[in-house]
Amino acid sequence: MSSSAASLTTAPTLCSLENPTFTSPTWIAINYIVFLLVIYVITRLSAVFLKRIDPKRWATFSEEMRVNVISYVVEIILTTAALGCQLAVIRMLDPNYQYNLSEFQIARTAVNLVCLLYTSELLFRRKLRLTLITHHVVTVGIAIMLVVAFENTFDLHVTRIGLAFMFQATLEQATFLGLLFYRYRPNTQLTYMTLLIGAIVPMLLKLVSIGYVVAMWAKYIAPLGAASPSYVAMDVLIPVGGLLLLFTQVWSAMVVYKLALRSKPVSDAGAAAAAQLESGVSSDPESDERDSGETEKPFDPVHRSSTAPVKRSSTTKSFAPLKRSFTAKSSWSTMIKDADEPDDIGDFRMKV
Repeated sequence: MSSSAASLTTAPTLCSLENPTFTSPTWIAINYIVFLLVIYVITRLSAVFLKRIDPKRWATFSEEMRVNVISYVVEIILTTAALGCQLAVIRMLDPNYQYNLSEFQIARTAVNLVCLLYTSELLFRRKLRLTLITHHVVTVGIAIMLVVAFENTFDLHVTRIGLAFMFQATLEQATFLGLLFYRYRPNTQLTYMTLLIGAIVPMLLKLVSIGYVVAMWAKYIAPLGAASPSYVAMDVLIPVGGLLLLFTQVWSAMVVYKLALRSKPVSDAGAAAAAQLESGVSSDPESDERDSGETEKPFDPVHRSSTAPVKRSSTTKSFAPLKRSFTAKSSWSTMIKDADEPDDIGDFRMKV
């Protein structure tokens, strides 16, 4: 009886289901379940917070727009937490630094937060453009590939590449904050400056990040050639994935910059008209000509269809064409919806 039990113990494993690992479908990732519950709580609390800070504006949002603005807050919170983990172990990026197990676990926590955030967004966002889907799928896919590659090779440089690569997803706090202001306080100096910073600064930092990834791959991974299937996979996926992400990030920065230009504070006449919008009068949605190419012209949410420039020297003359564009059938939400959609950070990745 004991010999048969011993033979069963030493029998070869026929499939991963008999000896599950972190890649097996029977593996129960309790940490991911907990993370998803945490994301659920953060999402619900974010909805309560956004409703309380401006109930009138919240009431004008469609259900889809509410999902979008909630996602801004969730993205800010989780990417900030992931960025904090990265900065706590920033020394790992030094190729000569021998990091310990605790630092390795902190780095993996950042990867978990980003992957779960992007996966949940892919599942629950109602409308996602192809570029956003590409960005999220590529980010999660490369993260999974690097985790598997490290488990197979135990190459410390793989972890360094993964840590630097995650900066492509954790440096967008200013962008999401600017989009939140864009929905709640359009055409203010704060919104304009926040979007401008969100368009330029993260892009520069992400270029540094992708440059580090390419340099580490070229110096430490590519020379190993076919030493392991994992190195072969990295030789293909890192350059291809890096190019795809670079495209989405550059496109995102361009669109955020355009939104910043459209969010410049309006003229005195425009401000007076915007004040009337607050009282329930808004512009005709059919008069939207945001694609005219005049990106240098400040975004006027009240009268974007006028071909003649508004003269600031004469309040009466400048306000007359603005007044003709008002209709009683529209609401403040029309102005928000008619603004240069993207509906969200993801949509202008036509996040990124």
